[in-house]
Amino acid sequence: TVNGGIRVRERAVAGDVETVNGGITLGDDAQVRSVSTVNGGISAGERVRVAEDAETVNGGIRFDFNSRVGGELSTVNGGITLKQTEVGGLVSTVSGDITVGAKSVLRGGIHVERPTGLQFGRQRMPRIVIGPNATVQGTLRFDREVELFVHPSAKIGAVSGAQARAWTD
Repeated sequence: TVNGGIRVRERAVAGDVETVNGGITLGDDAQVRSVSTVNGGISAGERVRVAEDAETVNGGIRFDFNSRVGGELSTVNGGITLKQTEVGGLVSTVSGDITVGAKSVLRGGIHVERPTGLQFGRQRMPRIVIGPNATVQGTLRFDREVELFVHPSAKIGAVSGAQARAWTD
């Protein structure tokens, strides 16, 4: 669709799910090939399977327990929250926070890109949190200033462009 949200019901199977102006909701146990929106968020329930990529430009992304994204997961202006979720590719943002919840696994690393274009005023610093027993196998690359918090039980790859700080619950 162009103008409107999309809801993929629980246990439904679909191909490419796309909208321009609207959010996308994936019910528990839904399976899709890819999910994409420009002006809207992506909200996925539990045990959701996305075979390829999940992306938005202006909106947040949230995946609940035991979900899996086979490809990349990205947003420009929105936060990312993963709860015990596996992502096969890169997780990226420009200005959003990223919360990698407990026991999540990111196989392709994290990239926070530098904003492009005109920037007015002081820009908010993204906060990146890697939770308990989470794993980030690839590089954590930061092309702009961020706050990076890593739980002592988390396993992460190389960090470029930021200093990790430990935190506990």
